[in-house]
Amino acid sequence: MGRKRIMVRCDIEGVSGVVSYEQAEPGRPEYAVGHRLFMADLLALIEGLSEGGTEEIVIYDEHYYGRNVDLTAIPEHVSVICGKPPYREDWAGGLDESFDGVVLLGFHSKFGTPDGLLHHSYELDIRDLRLNGVSVGEIGMEAAIAGDVGVPVLLVTGDSAGVIFASGRPSPEDANPADYAAFADLVRWLCAELKPHGITAQLEPFDTTIDKCFLYGPSETCARFVESLQPDVDNLGLELDVAHVPLMGETFDQAIRNCAPFLKRVHLGNCVLKDTSHPRYGDTHPPVGFPGGEIDVPELAKILHRLLDVGFLRDDRRGNLIVEMTPWPGKTVEETIADSFGRLDAAWAAL
Repeated sequence: MGRKRIMVRCDIEGVSGVVSYEQAEPGRPEYAVGHRLFMADLLALIEGLSEGGTEEIVIYDEHYYGRNVDLTAIPEHVSVICGKPPYREDWAGGLDESFDGVVLLGFHSKFGTPDGLLHHSYELDIRDLRLNGVSVGEIGMEAAIAGDVGVPVLLVTGDSAGVIFASGRPSPEDANPADYAAFADLVRWLCAELKPHGITAQLEPFDTTIDKCFLYGPSETCARFVESLQPDVDNLGLELDVAHVPLMGETFDQAIRNCAPFLKRVHLGNCVLKDTSHPRYGDTHPPVGFPGGEIDVPELAKILHRLLDVGFLRDDRRGNLIVEMTPWPGKTVEETIADSFGRLDAAWAAL
């Protein structure tokens, strides 16, 4: 048997403790802090792989200019590909069939992912990447590259939104059966990869006609999709963002009842729907109570009531409830948070 070889592809935006681009971009004031956090994660990974029997580790530094790894801290049995040489058709960043596995360290959710801390897709101006018609981020693309040479992905570390995902485009109007089949295959693969780690993936419904125009939108369609993969896939649930509900043409009661059997997480937010000329029209997450928006205290009260009714907020097993919004114009983040929680308190009091 040959030497056990593992490749580590590393980024920074998803490492432990990095919460701002100020910490992630070379030349920014806090990059030294982000770099220390990155090296701490990388060295811990190297130590763990080595103790587990890995004899050769190759690191490909994917972040920014590819000059983030402190070579003076790297053990002798570890080699590093620096400078971010571009992938070629005949050279996938040094990854080939001779490796036993690949680890994606410090990655992050793709551009546009709700609750994605530093979400983007390789470059900040790239809005979408599609692989065989399926919208993917860096994690999905790197996993596909590994799969193309027959190397399994052993571990992904990144932000907490890495396993909340959406179908991406095309919309149902433009889709064909191959698009639905490709997405189902992707979800089966994703859940199979996550299951050994005890992770449940969460599909998020989006609108199919207004703004995002994703393949899977209305809550009933998403619930049927989750059910269709059972019992083979038992670690797939739904994450419902109530700001998407008006955009999907549903009532809050309908959406919550449809999602209830598979509901893992709920986001409380807002949207502007009626005024198509409004600068915040569509899925832009203005704060709750925003003028022209669809959700304020009365709607929050209805949402909370229905979540209680379906058992999502049971005393003995409370689901995850997240407030998601952008700041009020002219207010600080702290003032916006205080305002949002004040409205949430008022909604609870109205029950």
